[in-house]
Amino acid sequence: MGADVVNMSVKSSSVAKGETLMDTAATLNAMAPDLLVVRHGASGAARLLARKVDCSVINAGDGTHEHPTQALLDALTIKRALGRVEGLTVAICGDVLHSRVARSNVRLLSLLGANVRLIAPPTLLPAGVRDWGADVFTSMKDGLPGADVVMMLRIQLERMQGGFVPSQREFFWFYGLDAEKLALTGKQTLVMHGGAGSARRACLQRRRRSMKPVFITGARIVDPASHTDAVGGVLIDNGVIAEIGAKAKAPQNAEIIDGAGKTLIPGLVDMRVVIGEPGAEHKETLKSAGRAAAAGGVTTMVVMPDTDPVIDDVSLVDFIKRRGEARASVRALPSAALTKHLDGEQMTEIGLLAEAGAVLFSNGSRPIVDSRLLRRALSYSSAFGALIAHRPEDPYLARGGVAHESALAARMGLAGIPAAAEYIFAERDCALAEITGGRLLLDMISAARTLEPIRRAKAAGVKVHASVGIHHLTLNELELNDYRTFAKFSPPLRSEDDRQALIAGLRDGVIDVVVSGHDPRPPEEKRLPFDEAAFGASALETLLPALLSLHHGDDVPLIDLIAAVTSRPADLLGLPQGRLTVGAPADLVLLDLDAPFKFDAEKMLSKCKNSPFDGRLMQGRVLRTIVGGETVFES
Repeated sequence: MGADVVNMSVKSSSVAKGETLMDTAATLNAMAPDLLVVRHGASGAARLLARKVDCSVINAGDGTHEHPTQALLDALTIKRALGRVEGLTVAICGDVLHSRVARSNVRLLSLLGANVRLIAPPTLLPAGVRDWGADVFTSMKDGLPGADVVMMLRIQLERMQGGFVPSQREFFWFYGLDAEKLALTGKQTLVMHGGAGSARRACLQRRRRSMKPVFITGARIVDPASHTDAVGGVLIDNGVIAEIGAKAKAPQNAEIIDGAGKTLIPGLVDMRVVIGEPGAEHKETLKSAGRAAAAGGVTTMVVMPDTDPVIDDVSLVDFIKRRGEARASVRALPSAALTKHLDGEQMTEIGLLAEAGAVLFSNGSRPIVDSRLLRRALSYSSAFGALIAHRPEDPYLARGGVAHESALAARMGLAGIPAAAEYIFAERDCALAEITGGRLLLDMISAARTLEPIRRAKAAGVKVHASVGIHHLTLNELELNDYRTFAKFSPPLRSEDDRQALIAGLRDGVIDVVVSGHDPRPPEEKRLPFDEAAFGASALETLLPALLSLHHGDDVPLIDLIAAVTSRPADLLGLPQGRLTVGAPADLVLLDLDAPFKFDAEKMLSKCKNSPFDGRLMQGRVLRTIVGGETVFES
């Protein structure tokens, strides 16, 4: 067009030798240019340069700040293609956080009268983005309907410091544009800067054979979800509850189960079960764990990702689902690793893993030290409503410890793990949940002071929940007398004051869920000196009778205890079971609430027969366990 153009690159200038931007400005100004077009890697560079030269400066992109020239080009493209900008709905999708194009387009297109939407994972949305004047979405499904223009942004990998998304594969699965997502607009749509497409995967559904109806008569029905504690009957048909209550009647062809004098509760949902399959089948398999769970009244168990290999890939989630359906007599649901290999360095593909069937995300027994990583994981997972379960423990304070730090541990010569190791991280985790809006489960808490940040967070409306292991509710550090390795747990059994505080927390609703913490260990890992023995014990078969000791001791009302192992965990996981209502899956437990018995670890169905309850008198025996209308255990 007749202009004299001089191009200058940093690589061929004195900037590479240490010249500052101010020096460059002075040099350029001495050339008396009419116009400077500047593209710079630092935000604000163009404005700084404009203050130091006498001519006009056009910003062609500065850092992650703005790219007004691209915005002008985009607006011109829209006007030429659709005849107008005013009144159009423009959806800008992708890496908004690092995109200078997105910032400039929001400003320009809004000034021109367009309705602008921003769609991105929570981790790729800038702070204060809702003040930009655009509508903000974290799902393509919610943000695309009705869009006239879809503008795709690439992932700005060169500007990222750390992992904001688990992988490019997952990013394009949920935030890439394909025909299925484009159809959500419901109209002929202009696509700009088109992104990659993705294929869809079919989901597997469990097949059930038809069964004859089952009717349980005259049982005391205790169902926390419906606040029911009354005598009545339950009709099970085709794997679900068809009728319930005093007016329920049995059809002529039904199998009759006499529940008179017995208690009927929903099947237990255990949110923390460690299984050795794959990789350590000598400790526990899905089949053996299923048998133990059924005997203990557990009808749904969530399998922890601490396997070999770690459950951090879609194929391994699918493996647990398939193997559980084929071999376990109860429902086995996979959790997935929160970070790759559980190493606490890179988050996994949370969206893809959730679609594959992972019901929660956990780093197992390994706490995440990197606060920025946990913050991003909580933020990113909020786009999928995923539940993040995290064991709050400072590994540096806990390093080398084998027991609760106390006078007892000191007297026994055992290295202690202070309660501060737990409540310091609990404070941090609650703060991260508050600033991200993520769903956080503080898993397996053990100390009284840990309850305070949880209580405050709940009062402030933060999505924080808490679980406690059955051993920490019913046992204390005195179990370590005589160096009993079967009572060696992580976190450790703490003082009686801590135990009583946990009971009060469960009663008051600060603690939502009780878990077994099932972590079977073979004899060669437990029959060792205390310092050398492994943490953990088999617990699927003792969860319910140990929990009922709090009922028999008048510590917590029965309906609240049952809620902590049925409806509350089911609600956290978004499951239909854990309740006795019409249409719910027929997962039920018939028990004799008052039957006394002496627990014999040698009769456990788990492969590893180690339990701190061995030889104890307990009360409350499971008589029958039903999963999907089918009896899987009967004593």
